[in-house]
Amino acid sequence: MATYSYWQNALNGEFGAVHEGEACPGFYRKRPHRGATYLPVAIWEQDGTMVAVVAGKAADAGEIWSYVCQNPITEAQYHERVKTGRWHDESEAVTASLAPPRHRIGGNNPPDDPAEILKSQIDAASAGVADYAEIKDDETAAKAQSLRARLN
Repeated sequence: MATYSYWQNALNGEFGAVHEGEACPGFYRKRPHRGATYLPVAIWEQDGTMVAVVAGKAADAGEIWSYVCQNPITEAQYHERVKTGRWHDESEAVTASLAPPRHRIGGNNPPDDPAEILKSQIDAASAGVADYAEIKDDETAAKAQSLRARLN
């Protein structure tokens, strides 16, 4: 029977040995691709087999393990992300900047011009800067850092 010790230790910054394809149960997050927002991941043992769910969809726990093992989250953070669609430490402006470009009225396709797409992403991220003029707690600081990283 699998234990949650890897995940519990990782939450405290103590990462154990990782073996490709040998997932450990717990709650994690992963990016589907570079520059995308994180997706919530749950891994657990069921009938002697490790199973996983990524953003509500079944996934192969062994295949995703190396992508999630360094990104543990609490169970509460997992459920909050599933419920609200937001991360506790990610600015809403970051999430908005990662969304696909909006279509123009009467158009069925997003912009093809990479410069236009980039401008749209920068504008969406920049819209959140004023939210962090004053930072009073760690959660707000984490969100401000996520926005700073996105703008960089």
